[in-house]
Amino acid sequence: MEILIGSSNISTEDLKACLEAELENNEDIELKTTSDNIRLRSPEMLLALIGLAGGALGILIKGLFDIAKARCEKKIIIRGKSGRTIEAPVSISKLELEGLVDAAKKLDIDKIEIY
Repeated sequence: MEILIGSSNISTEDLKACLEAELENNEDIELKTTSDNIRLRSPEMLLALIGLAGGALGILIKGLFDIAKARCEKKIIIRGKSGRTIEAPVSISKLELEGLVDAAKKLDIDKIEIY
């Protein structure tokens, strides 16, 4: 699974470095800048390649919430290929975050944005 990740306030390089620290070398998630991938044109995005392991997506989403919270961002929007979205403030509880991760697993996610 490929998911584009972007932020209007965090540079791609900073986002990648923070996310790599959050993921602690998780082998099921590979991060690349879009400049590393010729088919993607936007230099402002990070590309996460997610393995088939079920927990990898949850780990990625939780890591993004931790980064957004630490950077005083307001919300995260998860977008599916069908156009469906899940939007949540970064201040949600752990229980709400678990519910959000479960809902996100049902989407065919192609993009996550931090605002």
